[in-house]
Amino acid sequence: MADIAIVGGGPVGLWLGINVKKHNPDIDVQVYERYTQYQRSHVLRLRHLATMLYASHDGTARENQFIKEVTGRSLKEVFVRAAGYVFIRTNDLEAALKSYAQDLGVGLHHRKIEGPDDIMALHPECRQFVAADGAHS
Repeated sequence: MADIAIVGGGPVGLWLGINVKKHNPDIDVQVYERYTQYQRSHVLRLRHLATMLYASHDGTARENQFIKEVTGRSLKEVFVRAAGYVFIRTNDLEAALKSYAQDLGVGLHHRKIEGPDDIMALHPECRQFVAADGAHS
């Protein structure tokens, strides 16, 4: 039974799923992505501070591994260099997010969701639906 169903398994949808699970590990989070491979491969410039301010931190080894995969630095180093930037390809960011989400128990599904009725039919008991499918939201 999904508590939260997220349509869009790109960086925004995965980041949301990760942070929901970190806030409440007992919540069932299901993420739906239409593509099996991320479709864009451009370079993003991420600001370290944004990574830190808008996240729940648990200090676990898995969280530290994720921060290191994305920023190339430890969580402590990111705080020290809060104003710095990280350059990462979108498909590398998505791979790190996908792995982290799966490790936290977020359900990931490759399925095209046509609209609100489609996702509500999959999870009639769900009370929270999130559209995180980029320009299609």
